[in-house]
Amino acid sequence: MPDGEHHPERRKHPRLERRFICRYRLYQQGTGTTGGWQLSTTKNIGLGGCYITTSEPYEPGSVLELELQMPQVGGVVKIMGEVNRCETGKSGPQMKIFGLGIAFLKVDETKKEQFAEVLAALIERQNRN
Repeated sequence: MPDGEHHPERRKHPRLERRFICRYRLYQQGTGTTGGWQLSTTKNIGLGGCYITTSEPYEPGSVLELELQMPQVGGVVKIMGEVNRCETGKSGPQMKIFGLGIAFLKVDETKKEQFAEVLAALIERQNRN
């Protein structure tokens, strides 16, 4: 697509343009998690996924364990997500930044309903402004 044209929207759920602190780590099917926790923030989030920045690239199809800090739902929301895309962002001499589009595979059952309600309310408020 030429510059300036918009890509068709493929998301099933609207996104909230808001930063939430999150921790993430790679999850290996069968063996469980690998590596230590890394910190990031969401750039945007919806019921179906989120976009975060990282200091290392992840291949599409990689599964990440995420812990979102959401005070509105009583603290941490645990989520399993799959990397849909990895974009190279700004970089400097010491560090590269990557953007990850993540599709949610599973949201903590104990907070799933409240998570959905809070997101819906915040998205509605965002759209009014």
